[in-house]
Amino acid sequence: MFGAVEFSAIEALLRDRPDLGPEGLAVLLGVGPAATVGDRVAGKERSMLVTDGQLRGAWAPDTAAVPSMPAPAPTFTAAPPMAGAEFEDAPPPAPGDAVLRRTPHLDAPDPLPAQAGATFTVRVWTDEAPARLGEEAEGVIVDAPPDVTSIELGVLLVSDAHLEVDGAFFRTLTIERDTPDSAPVEFALRVADPQAPGDTELVAQFMFRGRPCGRIRRRWARADGAVVPAETAPAGVPVHTDARAVDLTVLITATGGGSAYSCSVHAPGVPGFDQPTAPAAWPLAEAADAMIAKALAGLVDRGTPDPERKLALKAAGRTFWNAAPAAFREALWALHDQRAGTPGRAAVYVASDEPLLPWEIMLPSRPRPGAPDEDLDAPLGAAFAVGRWVRGDASSPPQLLPVRDAFLIAPEYEQAEQQLDPSAELRVLEEHFGGVRLAQEDLAGLDAFLVGHAASLLHFVCHGAAEGDDSVIFLKEFAPCSSAQLRESDGFRAACASRLPVVFLNACDAGRGNRTLGPGGAGFPMVFGQLGARAIVAPLWPVTKTSAPVVAEEIYRQAIAAPGRPLADVLAELRARSYERDPFDDSWAAYCLFGDPLAALQPV
Repeated sequence: MFGAVEFSAIEALLRDRPDLGPEGLAVLLGVGPAATVGDRVAGKERSMLVTDGQLRGAWAPDTAAVPSMPAPAPTFTAAPPMAGAEFEDAPPPAPGDAVLRRTPHLDAPDPLPAQAGATFTVRVWTDEAPARLGEEAEGVIVDAPPDVTSIELGVLLVSDAHLEVDGAFFRTLTIERDTPDSAPVEFALRVADPQAPGDTELVAQFMFRGRPCGRIRRRWARADGAVVPAETAPAGVPVHTDARAVDLTVLITATGGGSAYSCSVHAPGVPGFDQPTAPAAWPLAEAADAMIAKALAGLVDRGTPDPERKLALKAAGRTFWNAAPAAFREALWALHDQRAGTPGRAAVYVASDEPLLPWEIMLPSRPRPGAPDEDLDAPLGAAFAVGRWVRGDASSPPQLLPVRDAFLIAPEYEQAEQQLDPSAELRVLEEHFGGVRLAQEDLAGLDAFLVGHAASLLHFVCHGAAEGDDSVIFLKEFAPCSSAQLRESDGFRAACASRLPVVFLNACDAGRGNRTLGPGGAGFPMVFGQLGARAIVAPLWPVTKTSAPVVAEEIYRQAIAAPGRPLADVLAELRARSYERDPFDDSWAAYCLFGDPLAALQPV
């Protein structure tokens, strides 16, 4: 089946992993056969085939019939089934289908104890049944070779201010390929502050090798203990059992409906952090959007002299570091100390429901008794390979980014001061990915074209801006297209579901997140992640039209020159130029990766 697919990346992978076979290779790549546009939009695309020399999509189908619910223990009251929440009939799995899908559940006493100091137990487990009333379930989805019969997952319990975990907050749960129902794991809790504002909330976060891979959230109203009905969560993305562990995972979970956050960190092999830490409240001293706007004001003002703008970039980095969760700051320095003298950059993965904080430009420091603070000699995103994921759910992005073809979306503008030159970026795309510049330049034209056409790399060259509570890019005739509008485009939805592309948004502010109701915020990184993009590269603030194409071309050329080199590592090297070189150019520091920090482009 791979005879027509001749590319060095897959050949090298097969040499390294002769045990994979075609199906296992396709699982690792996260690809599948073609589906109808309707199926793609519905998230039902089949998985794990390469056909006609084409890399295809990778959404796993809902294959399970609805089994009966396991009988809960007498001390628990299970939430009743959600009205109308049934799986649709699905075709049987394709040969070699290795996707395991499970629905997480959380059982608790009903009503919850209300008196301070009262203790109780909750139970977390998985099966193939639908989510129940009151459960906001994001499915546990794992890709594994067919001979892997069981998978061990971590379960991290996160509570809000009403409750506190009494004892172990992290347990291990095993799912069996041939057994729909897992054995439950139990957590003991205590009522800490029954008068804390808002509803009571519990989140059980599932993890595999430090990567989120599903979660279950439940809320209870304070007045009468009634369960709040769940909302529909974004579709999950598989995490593969061959995924390499990153050096440090930072898990930021929203509580209180997105008004508060908790942080847990995990650094395998680092003493004190080799298991996920207890989720700790992360209070931001002020609204993140206001803090970031103030901190970056001096940087983005082009009328300010360059030396002052460079100082503003560094000052913003200090501000953001001081606002970072304490557990993360401690773990980062512990990792730094352990790796002293080790060549290469460690990988830091930030899986965050908080969409705004620019982790990449933080300037780490730590106090030293009787001496000045110790400063890291580079910003976080230059000393480490940093990848962020802000999809707003419990999924994780893939590590392999196969790119076979590319579309360049570069509208022409009438006014001379608005015109951009995409020729350098087009040359790189043509040379390495068979890139094609699309004639369609407005949203309606792109929408119609992309319904029936797709590519594994979407590269935008256009103007952008942060406007109100969203970000926009400007298409033909400088017509604004917000991330919310793009999210509803049938064409972009179909194209992204079909090929799960890498997306490069070379547009001002395109990487900026915006606060909204609920976790994850708004903006193009979140929207393209929801539509199925494997990775997104975009600048966090305005970049000049002379520097933007230079940075983009350099990112591609460095990534292509060293096959297997993570994109985050490429961006880290380039980000350092804004701090080390004169004359000052902040554009090198602006570009960020929204994806796995170990993900590498694979030209095919």
